[in-house]
Amino acid sequence: MPRRLKARQGRIGQAGCTAVLRRALGWANHGAAKGRNMMPRRELFLGVDAGSSVCKAALFDGAGRLIAVAAQPTPLLRLGARVEVDPAQVWAAAVAVLRQMVEPSSTARSFQSSRLCA
Repeated sequence: MPRRLKARQGRIGQAGCTAVLRRALGWANHGAAKGRNMMPRRELFLGVDAGSSVCKAALFDGAGRLIAVAAQPTPLLRLGARVEVDPAQVWAAAVAVLRQMVEPSSTARSFQSSRLCA
């Protein structure tokens, strides 16, 4: 089973990270918040690699089986001899990757972050 990482102190806490992702994916008022019956939960693990050229994500079940993979390029800003990455574009790529992974199915319509390492 994957090693779980603790949220760093001084950053957005576990509940805050979940709320940020739910808003970014348009799920802020979805599911239990409206009192709807939810499907039985199964344990899923999400890995996100927000690199300087590509943002990638993979979703695994509790047995380690791959459920979904997605990737989105992150544009580099070339300023003469310097190369930079726009954090807003990295965030947009991360949101796009998460949407690509969950839109085809309702696998992760309800989720809770268990740990975050930034």
